Amino acid sequence: MNKGKEYNLALKRSADLLSQRKEIITLSSEKALDRILEAKHPAALIHSFPEQDFYFLVHDIGLNDSYELLALASDKQWDYI
Repeated sequence: MNKGKEYNLALKRSADLLSQRKEIITLSSEKALDRILEAKHPAALIHSFPEQDFYFLVHDIGLNDSYELLALASDKQWDYI
């Protein structure tokens, strides 16, 4: 794969993750959790959240219900929490 195609693929993935995040933040906490866990690549989706947004998402969902999200969180997200 040439660099142009790789770059375009990376841009598409980034745009897809942004679109998913925008949708997730509009959902109720229960639906947001379900949507993340049902995503094709939930870890990539979680890692795409800025640390502050992930913090608020976890607290909106509730710590007791966020174990699966926390298990997939990046080191930076954990440091922020």
